[in-house]
Amino acid sequence: MSLLDKNILIHVSGSISAYKACSLVSSLKKRGAQVRVSLSDGGKRFVGKTTFEGLTGEGVYDSLWEGKPDFVPHITLAQNWADLLLVYPASANTINRLAGGMADDLFGGLFLANNFHKPVWIAPAMNSEMFSHRAVQESLEKLTRWGCRILPTGEGLMACGTRGKGRLWEPEDTLKEIEGLFRREADRDLAGKTLIITSGGCEEAVDGVRCLSNFSSGQTGTVLAEEALSRGASVKLLASKRARIPKAQDNLSIVRFTDYEDLQKKLFIAMENKPDGLIMAAAVSDFSVDKISINGEDSTEKKGKLSSTEAPILYLKKNGKLLDKLSPHYSGIRTVAFKLTKSKTESVRQEGVTRLFNHEIVDYVLANDLNEIEGEKHLFKLISRDGTTKTGRTKADLSKAVLDVWSGNN
Repeated sequence: MSLLDKNILIHVSGSISAYKACSLVSSLKKRGAQVRVSLSDGGKRFVGKTTFEGLTGEGVYDSLWEGKPDFVPHITLAQNWADLLLVYPASANTINRLAGGMADDLFGGLFLANNFHKPVWIAPAMNSEMFSHRAVQESLEKLTRWGCRILPTGEGLMACGTRGKGRLWEPEDTLKEIEGLFRREADRDLAGKTLIITSGGCEEAVDGVRCLSNFSSGQTGTVLAEEALSRGASVKLLASKRARIPKAQDNLSIVRFTDYEDLQKKLFIAMENKPDGLIMAAAVSDFSVDKISINGEDSTEKKGKLSSTEAPILYLKKNGKLLDKLSPHYSGIRTVAFKLTKSKTESVRQEGVTRLFNHEIVDYVLANDLNEIEGEKHLFKLISRDGTTKTGRTKADLSKAVLDVWSGNN
């Protein structure tokens, strides 16, 4: 994809992976982008100004105080020039300073002056222990809430000799995301479409403080919602109580649910508006608590708190399939259902897909298996009713493939 007329400002902070920024800058220039670099004092210890000046054909910005009266870098670059601000790599120090609103260096000023008029992406790069430290994780969470996009980190051998998460996302992957950003901005191929997405895991009450649930984080639902919104769709996200959700933005409404019954009720209310599509990405509970027996006495009461000294016996009841309940009323609405398996046997996986196609409402099945999901890896197959299949390896691939169902690219 050509990036002609796109202006990209890259901030390089102090990380041994700063050399990878050179490759990214070079690739962006080859695609026609205008690239400028701001360089922290730490960044200069790994890659010199001259290198980036040669790659960009522009001067490198490294001081808050170098502006002329008619050119104040942190205002002019952030507000008037850049289409994207990218921190690549982002050290722990830089991440924590940005989350603290510090503006005593150039990029701190750029960050505040931009105030999310244009996208801000952050690509962490550091030792795995530093990356997992609460200070860094809380800073990343805060930056996400504010509106930054945190790019994934790789996992593997670090320069320090340890293994773990925290490796800088590779230049070629970052380039693809940048191309995708501007492609979506140009295309907006889902403008005018309304989509309902379910996300996260149900929580079935045992008593007033305990529940039966699953490990679903809602991350896939969030990625799907963000992709749909970036392509111009309006999204109603039905997210479980603890599921991750996207930052607030236009054309996004969020409805929280707790258990199976609550999800069913709120889903039917949402469907009354006849959306263009439904994506069933939530981990819906197969069972809920029917009654509890303690010392031979049965109770259906789920309030209060069960004694911690007496072991209860839980009696479960089977929850119905939401797809069965939707099919008689909404079979004309294009629907993608998710099937998660845990089997290395292809025939077992296929059986699960076939069962979902028995529901009249289902047009596509997104099949994935726990054996093939780890970190950023997320292998999947998107299968249509006529047997057409698309595959991918990441959540980004997954979200694009699913949303293409409504763009005519399937």
